[in-house]
Amino acid sequence: MPQGHDRWSDERLLGELARALRAGERVPPEALAAGKAVFAWRAPDAELAAGDLDTRIYHAAGLTIEVEIAPDALHVRLTPAQPAEVEARGPIPPSHPATPGEKGRFTIRPLPRFPFYLLCRTAGGRKIVTGWILG
Repeated sequence: MPQGHDRWSDERLLGELARALRAGERVPPEALAAGKAVFAWRAPDAELAAGDLDTRIYHAAGLTIEVEIAPDALHVRLTPAQPAEVEARGPIPPSHPATPGEKGRFTIRPLPRFPFYLLCRTAGGRKIVTGWILG
């Protein structure tokens, strides 16, 4: 019979996992904050936009948020075009507010280098958030 890990008992496997965890380095505080923020309720009074991960297009009750990630910036387009505030938020402050453009277009610079979500506040008072995006 072959020798190897496929014949380990549950006790041996759990022991090896425990040993590996004890041997690991201390987790940096910013990594812990990022991990905790993934499960945080970002904006309890906001409407969650459903996302299409392949195209980075999010929809919420008549509003479409299109996200394009460029090497140095994040470009956002709202359809229908409307006055709004858009910012990238994440587990590590500060947030990154957008520079308003024309016809529902916004640019966020610099591109966030951490997982983030977009918070959009429309002129009509609606708050909409996207799912997490990796910058």
